[in-house]
Amino acid sequence: MKLIQVTQSGAIELTEAPEPRLPTGGIVVETLACGLCSGELMDWYMRSKAPHVLGHEVSGRVVESDSPEFPVGAVVAPHHHAACGECEECRAGRAVSCPEWRPITLDPGGMAERFAVSQAGLKDCQCCEDLDPHDAALIEPLACVVKSVERGGQAGPVSVVGLGSLGIAHMLLSPGSVGYDLNPARRAWASNLGLEARDPSRAAPARTWYVCPGNPAALDLAMTHLTHDATAVLFAPMPPGERTPVELHASYFRDVRIVTSYSCGPTHTARAASLIRAGTVGARHLVSTYVTMSGLPAAYEDMSTGRILKAMVVTH
Repeated sequence: MKLIQVTQSGAIELTEAPEPRLPTGGIVVETLACGLCSGELMDWYMRSKAPHVLGHEVSGRVVESDSPEFPVGAVVAPHHHAACGECEECRAGRAVSCPEWRPITLDPGGMAERFAVSQAGLKDCQCCEDLDPHDAALIEPLACVVKSVERGGQAGPVSVVGLGSLGIAHMLLSPGSVGYDLNPARRAWASNLGLEARDPSRAAPARTWYVCPGNPAALDLAMTHLTHDATAVLFAPMPPGERTPVELHASYFRDVRIVTSYSCGPTHTARAASLIRAGTVGARHLVSTYVTMSGLPAAYEDMSTGRILKAMVVTH
């Protein structure tokens, strides 16, 4: 079968691989739609995983099943990680800290014609027969935003740095927020959705800042414009080994909080599915470009350079 992977050299290529096998208690899924995650554009991150099959923002139709809960023909949107739901971390709502969470993955990945989900992986898998597959594929990334907004608290006024697709999602979940981006095309996309988008040179103070890009300049914009008793949420990591300067003297006297928000758990995916069903967020808001697998390498470059907002691979 065909799939998309990143090589050791950093190249994005279409290649062939064996079909996934049906796991005991699990399912095999035929991919219908798979979004390209902004995290998959981070060169340092992808090179650390290479060779690696892209794709985890995915929806598909079950073609083989050893699970009565997810029969053949069901349309599903699985999370690429899943917590056990029983350990102390899970009981406290810290799914990403569960020892079982990270080792569970899609086999081989979402940007493949078919992929397998283990029995353990089905603990965070949504049934989506009522959703357009393009919308269903956004459940996982939107769930990450749901968690970020939850951790930020949304004390107003609210601002968002970085208007990629998930910056847009932060704004859609934060009515009245203001977004900032250097890219005029991204600002125009946000404005066409009825959102307030500005150049960073026009930044104003706010009590909650969602910092979507993993770069020091984005963090500095937020830290410079935090009000008293304010929160900056880091939605993406900084590159490993890079020391990020943060002016903490004035921040201390303003009671500033810096909060990280990494991935999401089952309560967030359930909430994201509800928001998509309600029409609050969907593919029409976040996806600019639909491609086949053969078109993904070019779309990857276009998304990396900001020429398009978000690419999604469709197979049917």
